[in-house]
Amino acid sequence: MNIKNPFGLRDNKIIHINDIPSNERGLRANCTCPSCHKPLLAVLGNKQVHHFRHYKEDCSAALESALHLFAKQVIKKHKKLMLPPKSININEIINNPLKKSAITSESYSSNFFCFKEEQILNNFKEEFFEIKKLYKTYSDNQISIETPKLVIDNKKAIYFNRADLEKSFNNFIPDVFIQKFNLAVEIKVTHEVDDIKIKKLGKKNVLAIEVDLSDTPEEVYSDKIKLKNYILNNTDIKTWIYYPGLKEIRTAYKKRINNFIKDQENLIQKLEEKKKREFEKELKNRKLKAKVIKKYLKENVQETQRTKWAKQLKNNQKWIELSKELNLDADDMPKYLNRKIKNENIIKCDRRLWQTLIFRIFIFKSLNRKSSSKLQVKHIVDYVKKKTTLPLNKDMVYTKDLYPYFLDEKVGLDLVIAEFMLNLEEYGFVKKQAGSNGTPYYWWFERLKDDLDYNFTKVKTIKKHYYDSNFSKAKIISKNNAKSKKANKSKPEKSFEVLRKEAFAEKKKPETNIWRDSKGNRWGNCRVCNKFTKDWIYFYGKDNTCLCYECNDKK
Repeated sequence: MNIKNPFGLRDNKIIHINDIPSNERGLRANCTCPSCHKPLLAVLGNKQVHHFRHYKEDCSAALESALHLFAKQVIKKHKKLMLPPKSININEIINNPLKKSAITSESYSSNFFCFKEEQILNNFKEEFFEIKKLYKTYSDNQISIETPKLVIDNKKAIYFNRADLEKSFNNFIPDVFIQKFNLAVEIKVTHEVDDIKIKKLGKKNVLAIEVDLSDTPEEVYSDKIKLKNYILNNTDIKTWIYYPGLKEIRTAYKKRINNFIKDQENLIQKLEEKKKREFEKELKNRKLKAKVIKKYLKENVQETQRTKWAKQLKNNQKWIELSKELNLDADDMPKYLNRKIKNENIIKCDRRLWQTLIFRIFIFKSLNRKSSSKLQVKHIVDYVKKKTTLPLNKDMVYTKDLYPYFLDEKVGLDLVIAEFMLNLEEYGFVKKQAGSNGTPYYWWFERLKDDLDYNFTKVKTIKKHYYDSNFSKAKIISKNNAKSKKANKSKPEKSFEVLRKEAFAEKKKPETNIWRDSKGNRWGNCRVCNKFTKDWIYFYGKDNTCLCYECNDKK
């Protein structure tokens, strides 16, 4: 052993270096070697581990002899010992760590039932690389098998009033003999118990265990308390060398374990065959699904679907409601609500319908209420799936398990909606947030606050423009207002002064349907200059009109 000796002998008793006070360093410790009985020095420095060393000549057997004596002394002093279970060591039967864990734990590891790579290569050589991801998905989700834990017997502690050391007992001298339990304890440091001694134990019908200290860790040696607990309580270092009927007990356990392993191996084989069938079935289904999707991705098929859905648009009840609310004409749509999107046939209706619906819910409607300006593609995708009646091509919506092994391109509802949002960005309705890279599903956009007063029936293309941070809505002029403006054009124009006097003269009426921005400011059309503004001196509830400061100040 390459370990510094922590033991010395004083007054025929083993003493640990931890028990030597600092004023007894060196020869003042008055200790001798347990093996050669020559003087020892107590080394109590700050740099080295505290230990004993010979004053002149070293003794190679000092540590072994001291540890042997210390162990016997500890057992005698504390009158307690933890006995090991009478089971065999599992390593005597099983070398496979996975099988071993099955015996000593509640359930098998799921990885034990995964397809092995060589099995895949043998069964799917041609397709191995394209199904590698599919295989991983299955191997990560294997079903574990619950197995009964193999309980043999428990370790237990014994307590006694007396323990004899090196006492002759019927021509047999054990290291420690505990008469109360008819138990012999042998301490192994360098030499194990020989067969002759074991036969003597059997003839005398004496129970016997061996305490193996040959591999005691160095950190245990240097700590007296740890070493004491290691000797008394650690059952891993103790084995039965004689116990009545022990051979029969071990044979029965071995048979039970082997039967258990055989049953489980049969079960594993059945599971692997079942998983292989399921795997092949899933592989076939994914190939068929990919074949169907590839058909939908063909341009001629998409064009046929667009033509069909375009004919159905004007009779669609949802479109009728939207077009009436937003004063839209299907034959004369704004470009940003009739933009061709790649693989848009994932939504099984005319593009004007779904683009207008998304615009109305997430852009136009949001500008007329107090809500966050942040918007994520994920929110729109979830809304379309769960809260709208838009018909979806289910095969094309869920394709993550097909790309890139079965499909050459990514297909998904998030990609279609993300491209539509980029289209709206071109027209100044939203702006993609910095850092929104990677999967389009997680892209963020910010709704922009627009000071543009536009009419869906007239403005078909909106160029980029300046934004007023105080404005949070887009004004929509109704058909009635549009007609009244046309009628007013035919009448002779009133002078500025006349209009200003009429504005002052009219009594203020209760406010109804007032436009407000996110800060609570009221907006209205000036009765004199018709400018839509929040900078007014008088506000009239009727038609949300006002008299602005600029017109009031004019002379």
